[in-house]
Amino acid sequence: MKSETPLQKYFRLIEQSITDYRWFLYYLQRQKLEPRDRSKVSSVISRLMPSGNFEQIAKQYERDIHRFKTDGLCFLEDWVSENQALQIKQHLMSRPCFDPDRLEKVGFFNPEAAHKSCLHAHYRIGDILDCPQILKLANHPRALGIVSYLFGCKPTISLIQAWWLRYGFDEYENQNNLYLKYPESYHRDIDDWTEIRLFIYLSDVDETSGPHSYIKNTYNRSTPDRYNKFSTTPQQLEISGFPVSENMINIVGKPGTAWLMNPFGFHRAKIPTQRHRLILCITYTFFPQPFAPAKPVINCSTESEFDPYINRVYVKREKSIRKGKWYVDWSKPESFEISYAQPKKSLRRRYYQP
Repeated sequence: MKSETPLQKYFRLIEQSITDYRWFLYYLQRQKLEPRDRSKVSSVISRLMPSGNFEQIAKQYERDIHRFKTDGLCFLEDWVSENQALQIKQHLMSRPCFDPDRLEKVGFFNPEAAHKSCLHAHYRIGDILDCPQILKLANHPRALGIVSYLFGCKPTISLIQAWWLRYGFDEYENQNNLYLKYPESYHRDIDDWTEIRLFIYLSDVDETSGPHSYIKNTYNRSTPDRYNKFSTTPQQLEISGFPVSENMINIVGKPGTAWLMNPFGFHRAKIPTQRHRLILCITYTFFPQPFAPAKPVINCSTESEFDPYINRVYVKREKSIRKGKWYVDWSKPESFEISYAQPKKSLRRRYYQP
């Protein structure tokens, strides 16, 4: 297959931006990469967005907020228990996952059963949202309180993902994968003017299972003009005078280890050498992201405790609840119980296929 020419790429991006406003907003914010400029624009946008009543909740987590402002990330200790994380893992492993780089391949239920070329194995969003704990965690007062305070307005839950990072993959089949091609390279995610991600380990992660690595204090730091604005290496940061060794952290922990992170700070996943890693990621932004479903995936009752604005990308408000396979008791926001119920045919879930 012929590669895309620069002119073809230009027209493709123009067409994307015209047909889907989310792409227009996405490309627009990528024109400003200086942290100080992005902060100013974010401040203006936050004043125009719906405001939330999260000040009182945020006061309970002043320590987390202070740590986030200082380092670019904060750990949510004593929040998700190991048992809760393993419940989510058990649910996901009952559903097939797929290789996003090789969609023609057959899905699989266990990373051990994946084809050798598979490096990342993702779950479909319909299967992810069939697990009620995930939306409850995304809407938990602790996470939303911190994020809303830092945003200065109500955020949007714009992306929900869960995936395996596999070890033992075929390196030759993945030789063009940038993650493997540049193992020392750290990158920034530039998806919106302000973005915060919630990560939760669903498997036991040590140095051999591809831990997430983050360089603290880089989310508000400019890169020298001679370096790439999107990615860098620790050596390049050291040359520019930044103390990398004092700020680099490899995050290891048991299932349930959770943290909020500013992805504009340089980060990467280490390459796993002995064990697979399963992680859940929830992204909060100002605007809906073009990588998410174009329409809500599930329906929810109007009496639900979930804020309709914050959840509008994935949840559509209706008088009836679309149950899918699992019945969610929305009246118990702190409950992590899952009950099996046979839904009515008219209420069956329509799954989003990537």
